[in-house]
Amino acid sequence: MKVVRWVMLLAAVVAFVGGLYMFQKVRRHPLEIAELIGRQELERHGLVRREIPGVRHGTLVTWSRGGALPALVLVHGEDGSAAIFSPLVARLPAGRAVVVPDLPGHGESAPPQGPLGLADLVEGLRAVLADLPAQQPRVIVAHSLGAQVALLALEDVSLRPAALVLVAPWTLRGDDEAFAALFPHDEQAALELIRREQKVEAPPVPDYLPRARVRRAGAGPLARLRVDLARRDAWPARRPDGVPVHVVLPQEDRIMPAGRAGALAARLDAASVVTLPSCGHVPQQECPEALAEALLELVASPSE
Repeated sequence: MKVVRWVMLLAAVVAFVGGLYMFQKVRRHPLEIAELIGRQELERHGLVRREIPGVRHGTLVTWSRGGALPALVLVHGEDGSAAIFSPLVARLPAGRAVVVPDLPGHGESAPPQGPLGLADLVEGLRAVLADLPAQQPRVIVAHSLGAQVALLALEDVSLRPAALVLVAPWTLRGDDEAFAALFPHDEQAALELIRREQKVEAPPVPDYLPRARVRRAGAGPLARLRVDLARRDAWPARRPDGVPVHVVLPQEDRIMPAGRAGALAARLDAASVVTLPSCGHVPQQECPEALAEALLELVASPSE
Protein backbone atom coordinates (compact mmCIF):
# COMPACT_ATOMS: atom_id res chain seq x y z
CA MET A 1 0.00 0.00 0.00
CA LYS A 2 2.87 2.34 0.78
CA VAL A 3 4.23 1.86 -2.74
CA VAL A 4 0.82 2.67 -4.21
CA ARG A 5 0.62 5.88 -2.17
CA TRP A 6 4.07 6.92 -3.34
CA VAL A 7 3.15 6.21 -6.96
CA MET A 8 -0.04 8.25 -6.61
CA LEU A 9 1.87 11.10 -4.99
CA LEU A 10 4.47 11.05 -7.75
CA ALA A 11 1.72 11.08 -10.39
CA ALA A 12 0.10 14.07 -8.68
CA VAL A 13 3.41 15.94 -8.60
CA VAL A 14 4.06 15.21 -12.28
CA ALA A 15 0.55 16.37 -13.17
CA PHE A 16 1.00 19.55 -11.14
CA VAL A 17 4.37 20.34 -12.71
CA GLY A 18 3.01 19.59 -16.18
CA GLY A 19 0.00 21.81 -15.60
CA LEU A 20 2.21 24.62 -14.29
CA TYR A 21 4.47 24.30 -17.32
CA MET A 22 1.51 24.52 -19.72
CA PHE A 23 0.07 27.46 -17.80
CA GLN A 24 3.33 29.37 -18.12
CA LYS A 25 3.64 28.42 -21.78
CA VAL A 26 0.15 29.74 -22.51
CA ARG A 27 0.97 32.98 -20.72
CA ARG A 28 4.17 33.45 -22.72
CA HIS A 29 2.88 32.34 -26.13
CA PRO A 30 -0.94 32.60 -26.11
CA LEU A 31 -1.36 33.38 -29.80
CA GLU A 32 0.85 30.51 -30.92
CA ILE A 33 -0.89 28.06 -28.53
CA ALA A 34 -4.29 29.23 -29.80
CA GLU A 35 -3.21 28.54 -33.40
CA LEU A 36 -1.93 25.09 -32.45
CA ILE A 37 -5.21 24.24 -30.73
CA GLY A 38 -7.14 25.59 -33.72
CA ARG A 39 -5.23 23.34 -36.11
CA GLN A 40 -5.87 20.35 -33.85
CA GLU A 41 -9.58 21.19 -33.84
CA LEU A 42 -9.65 21.34 -37.65
CA GLU A 43 -8.13 17.88 -37.72
CA ARG A 44 -10.61 16.63 -35.12
CA HIS A 45 -13.45 17.73 -37.38
CA GLY A 46 -12.18 15.74 -40.33
CA LEU A 47 -10.00 18.26 -42.18
CA VAL A 48 -6.72 16.98 -43.57
CA ARG A 49 -3.57 19.05 -43.83
CA ARG A 50 -1.95 19.17 -47.24
CA GLU A 51 0.68 21.24 -48.98
CA ILE A 52 0.48 22.95 -52.35
CA PRO A 53 3.96 23.32 -53.88
CA GLY A 54 5.16 25.69 -56.52
CA VAL A 55 3.91 29.06 -55.30
CA ARG A 56 6.51 31.80 -55.87
CA HIS A 57 7.34 32.17 -52.18
CA GLY A 58 7.20 28.48 -51.29
CA THR A 59 4.74 25.94 -50.00
CA LEU A 60 1.13 26.76 -49.12
CA VAL A 61 -0.68 24.82 -46.41
CA THR A 62 -4.39 24.08 -46.63
CA TRP A 63 -6.87 22.11 -44.54
CA SER A 64 -9.73 20.40 -46.34
CA ARG A 65 -12.35 17.68 -46.31
CA GLY A 66 -14.76 16.37 -48.91
CA GLY A 67 -18.51 16.37 -48.66
CA ALA A 68 -21.67 18.11 -49.80
CA LEU A 69 -21.27 20.89 -52.33
CA PRO A 70 -20.79 23.74 -52.79
CA ALA A 71 -17.52 23.60 -50.91
CA LEU A 72 -16.91 26.47 -48.53
CA VAL A 73 -13.50 28.08 -49.07
CA LEU A 74 -12.80 30.00 -45.86
CA VAL A 75 -10.29 32.84 -46.31
CA HIS A 76 -8.85 34.39 -43.15
CA GLY A 77 -8.06 38.06 -42.66
CA GLU A 78 -5.16 40.10 -41.32
CA ASP A 79 -2.85 38.29 -38.89
CA GLY A 80 -5.06 35.20 -39.15
CA SER A 81 -4.66 31.63 -40.31
CA ALA A 82 -6.80 28.59 -41.04
CA ALA A 83 -6.91 27.91 -37.30
CA ILE A 84 -9.11 30.94 -36.64
CA PHE A 85 -12.00 29.18 -38.40
CA SER A 86 -11.99 26.10 -36.15
CA PRO A 87 -15.00 27.24 -34.04
CA LEU A 88 -16.98 27.89 -37.23
CA VAL A 89 -16.00 24.57 -38.83
CA ALA A 90 -17.12 22.82 -35.63
CA ARG A 91 -20.62 24.23 -36.20
CA LEU A 92 -20.93 23.36 -39.88
CA PRO A 93 -22.48 20.02 -40.86
CA ALA A 94 -19.90 17.25 -40.71
CA GLY A 95 -20.74 16.33 -44.30
CA ARG A 96 -20.02 19.79 -45.74
CA ALA A 97 -16.97 20.13 -48.01
CA VAL A 98 -14.59 22.73 -46.58
CA VAL A 99 -11.24 24.17 -47.70
CA VAL A 100 -9.31 26.45 -45.33
CA PRO A 101 -5.92 27.82 -46.46
CA ASP A 102 -3.15 29.58 -44.63
CA LEU A 103 -2.45 32.51 -46.95
CA PRO A 104 1.24 33.20 -47.78
CA GLY A 105 3.21 34.36 -44.75
CA HIS A 106 0.43 33.29 -42.37
CA GLY A 107 0.08 30.19 -40.22
CA GLU A 108 2.24 27.42 -41.65
CA SER A 109 2.51 28.81 -45.18
CA ALA A 110 5.74 30.26 -46.60
CA PRO A 111 7.43 32.68 -46.46
CA PRO A 112 7.98 32.67 -42.68
CA GLN A 113 9.71 36.05 -42.64
CA GLY A 114 10.49 39.10 -44.74
CA PRO A 115 8.18 41.69 -46.30
CA LEU A 116 4.81 40.71 -47.74
CA GLY A 117 2.62 42.40 -50.31
CA LEU A 118 -1.07 42.06 -50.97
CA ALA A 119 -0.13 40.57 -54.35
CA ASP A 120 1.53 37.67 -52.51
CA LEU A 121 -1.73 36.85 -50.72
CA VAL A 122 -3.69 37.14 -53.96
CA GLU A 123 -1.27 34.79 -55.70
CA GLY A 124 -1.63 32.31 -52.84
CA LEU A 125 -5.43 32.30 -52.91
CA ARG A 126 -5.38 31.85 -56.68
CA ALA A 127 -3.12 28.83 -56.24
CA VAL A 128 -5.53 27.35 -53.69
CA LEU A 129 -8.53 27.87 -55.99
CA ALA A 130 -6.68 26.52 -59.02
CA ASP A 131 -5.82 23.39 -57.01
CA LEU A 132 -9.51 22.53 -56.54
CA PRO A 133 -11.29 20.30 -59.07
CA ALA A 134 -12.22 22.56 -61.98
CA GLN A 135 -15.93 21.71 -62.00
CA GLN A 136 -16.38 21.66 -58.22
CA PRO A 137 -18.90 24.31 -57.10
CA ARG A 138 -17.47 26.46 -54.36
CA VAL A 139 -18.48 29.48 -52.30
CA ILE A 140 -15.70 31.75 -51.06
CA VAL A 141 -16.22 33.10 -47.54
CA ALA A 142 -13.63 35.81 -46.91
CA HIS A 143 -13.09 37.69 -43.65
CA SER A 144 -11.77 41.25 -43.26
CA LEU A 145 -8.58 41.71 -45.33
CA GLY A 146 -9.33 38.33 -46.91
CA ALA A 147 -12.34 40.00 -48.56
CA GLN A 148 -10.06 42.31 -50.53
CA VAL A 149 -7.72 39.43 -51.32
CA ALA A 150 -10.67 37.46 -52.70
CA LEU A 151 -11.96 40.36 -54.82
CA LEU A 152 -8.51 40.78 -56.39
CA ALA A 153 -8.02 37.03 -56.88
CA LEU A 154 -11.35 36.74 -58.69
CA GLU A 155 -10.21 39.13 -61.41
CA ASP A 156 -9.04 35.81 -62.90
CA VAL A 157 -12.33 34.75 -64.50
CA SER A 158 -11.32 31.07 -64.57
CA LEU A 159 -11.42 30.93 -60.77
CA ARG A 160 -14.81 32.51 -60.16
CA PRO A 161 -17.00 30.75 -57.59
CA ALA A 162 -20.73 30.16 -57.32
CA ALA A 163 -20.90 32.99 -54.79
CA LEU A 164 -18.72 35.25 -52.68
CA VAL A 165 -19.49 36.04 -49.02
CA LEU A 166 -17.60 38.96 -47.48
CA VAL A 167 -17.54 38.94 -43.67
CA ALA A 168 -16.65 42.24 -41.94
CA PRO A 169 -14.84 43.32 -45.14
CA TRP A 170 -11.67 45.40 -44.90
CA THR A 171 -12.23 49.07 -45.79
CA LEU A 172 -9.35 50.74 -43.97
CA ARG A 173 -6.95 53.22 -45.59
CA GLY A 174 -3.38 53.90 -44.59
CA ASP A 175 -4.16 57.31 -43.10
CA ASP A 176 -7.02 56.04 -40.91
CA GLU A 177 -6.56 56.23 -37.17
CA ALA A 178 -8.10 52.75 -37.02
CA PHE A 179 -5.35 51.46 -39.32
CA ALA A 180 -2.59 52.80 -37.06
CA ALA A 181 -4.36 51.26 -34.06
CA LEU A 182 -3.79 47.78 -35.53
CA PHE A 183 -0.11 48.18 -34.60
CA PRO A 184 -0.12 48.81 -30.83
CA HIS A 185 3.18 50.03 -29.40
CA ASP A 186 2.41 49.25 -25.75
CA GLU A 187 0.16 47.01 -23.67
CA GLN A 188 -2.47 49.68 -23.04
CA ALA A 189 -2.89 50.28 -26.78
CA ALA A 190 -3.03 46.52 -27.35
CA LEU A 191 -5.71 46.14 -24.67
CA GLU A 192 -7.80 48.86 -26.31
CA LEU A 193 -7.42 47.16 -29.70
CA ILE A 194 -8.50 43.77 -28.32
CA ARG A 195 -11.55 45.34 -26.71
CA ARG A 196 -12.48 47.06 -29.98
CA GLU A 197 -12.21 43.74 -31.83
CA GLN A 198 -14.72 42.17 -29.47
CA LYS A 199 -18.41 42.79 -28.99
CA VAL A 200 -19.30 45.43 -26.43
CA GLU A 201 -20.26 42.99 -23.65
CA ALA A 202 -17.21 40.73 -23.98
CA PRO A 203 -15.47 38.84 -21.15
CA PRO A 204 -12.43 40.46 -19.49
CA VAL A 205 -9.18 40.28 -21.44
CA PRO A 206 -6.51 38.01 -19.87
CA ASP A 207 -3.59 40.09 -18.59
CA TYR A 208 -1.01 38.26 -20.71
CA LEU A 209 -2.77 38.79 -24.05
CA PRO A 210 -1.94 42.50 -24.65
CA ARG A 211 1.77 41.75 -24.24
CA ALA A 212 1.54 39.05 -26.91
CA ARG A 213 -0.32 41.41 -29.24
CA VAL A 214 2.43 44.03 -28.90
CA ARG A 215 5.00 41.41 -29.94
CA ARG A 216 2.85 40.34 -32.89
CA ALA A 217 2.34 43.96 -33.97
CA GLY A 218 6.09 44.31 -34.47
CA ALA A 219 6.83 41.11 -36.35
CA GLY A 220 3.61 39.30 -37.32
CA PRO A 221 2.09 38.94 -40.81
CA LEU A 222 0.21 42.23 -40.61
CA ALA A 223 3.41 44.05 -39.66
CA ARG A 224 5.04 42.56 -42.74
CA LEU A 225 2.13 43.80 -44.89
CA ARG A 226 1.99 47.25 -43.33
CA VAL A 227 4.01 49.14 -45.94
CA ASP A 228 1.96 47.80 -48.83
CA LEU A 229 -1.39 48.28 -47.11
CA ALA A 230 -0.55 51.81 -45.96
CA ARG A 231 -0.16 53.09 -49.50
CA ARG A 232 -3.42 51.66 -50.79
CA ASP A 233 -6.11 54.33 -50.88
CA ALA A 234 -8.57 52.48 -53.08
CA TRP A 235 -9.86 48.92 -53.00
CA PRO A 236 -11.64 46.77 -55.57
CA ALA A 237 -15.22 47.97 -55.80
CA ARG A 238 -16.51 46.01 -58.79
CA ARG A 239 -18.44 42.79 -58.40
CA PRO A 240 -16.86 39.90 -60.31
CA ASP A 241 -19.02 39.32 -63.37
CA GLY A 242 -21.65 36.67 -62.81
CA VAL A 243 -20.80 36.14 -59.14
CA PRO A 244 -23.43 37.00 -56.52
CA VAL A 245 -21.87 38.83 -53.58
CA HIS A 246 -23.26 38.66 -50.05
CA VAL A 247 -22.00 40.87 -47.23
CA VAL A 248 -22.11 39.85 -43.57
CA LEU A 249 -21.74 42.75 -41.13
CA PRO A 250 -21.21 42.08 -37.41
CA GLN A 251 -23.40 44.60 -35.61
CA GLU A 252 -20.72 45.53 -33.06
CA ASP A 253 -17.71 45.62 -35.38
CA ARG A 254 -15.67 48.55 -34.06
CA ILE A 255 -12.65 47.91 -36.30
CA MET A 256 -14.10 48.53 -39.76
CA PRO A 257 -16.08 51.77 -40.24
CA ALA A 258 -19.74 50.75 -40.59
CA GLY A 259 -20.49 53.44 -43.18
CA ARG A 260 -17.72 52.27 -45.48
CA ALA A 261 -18.77 48.63 -45.21
CA GLY A 262 -22.28 49.56 -46.25
CA ALA A 263 -20.94 51.68 -49.10
CA LEU A 264 -18.79 48.77 -50.27
CA ALA A 265 -21.85 46.51 -50.28
CA ALA A 266 -23.68 49.08 -52.41
CA ARG A 267 -20.80 49.45 -54.88
CA LEU A 268 -20.60 45.69 -55.25
CA ASP A 269 -24.36 45.54 -55.82
CA ALA A 270 -24.58 42.95 -53.04
CA ALA A 271 -27.32 40.37 -53.44
CA SER A 272 -27.90 40.53 -49.68
CA VAL A 273 -26.54 42.17 -46.55
CA VAL A 274 -26.79 40.11 -43.37
CA THR A 275 -26.32 41.65 -39.94
CA LEU A 276 -25.04 39.54 -37.02
CA PRO A 277 -26.31 40.96 -33.72
CA SER A 278 -24.00 41.08 -30.70
CA CYS A 279 -20.90 40.17 -32.72
CA GLY A 280 -17.56 41.93 -32.96
CA HIS A 281 -15.05 42.01 -35.80
CA VAL A 282 -14.19 38.28 -35.69
CA PRO A 283 -17.55 36.45 -35.69
CA GLN A 284 -16.00 33.08 -36.60
CA GLN A 285 -14.46 33.15 -33.13
CA GLU A 286 -16.94 35.18 -31.13
CA CYS A 287 -20.32 34.02 -32.48
CA PRO A 288 -19.65 31.02 -34.75
CA GLU A 289 -23.18 29.63 -34.38
CA ALA A 290 -24.76 32.77 -35.82
CA LEU A 291 -22.21 32.95 -38.64
CA ALA A 292 -22.64 29.25 -39.49
CA GLU A 293 -26.40 29.68 -39.63
CA ALA A 294 -26.08 32.70 -41.92
CA LEU A 295 -23.64 30.94 -44.25
CA LEU A 296 -25.71 27.79 -44.55
CA GLU A 297 -28.76 29.84 -45.41
CA LEU A 298 -26.82 31.76 -48.06
CA VAL A 299 -25.41 28.64 -49.73
CA ALA A 300 -28.52 26.47 -49.42
CA SER A 301 -29.54 24.80 -52.66
CA PRO A 302 -32.28 22.36 -53.71
CA SER A 303 -29.67 19.61 -54.09
CA GLU A 304 -28.84 19.59 -50.39
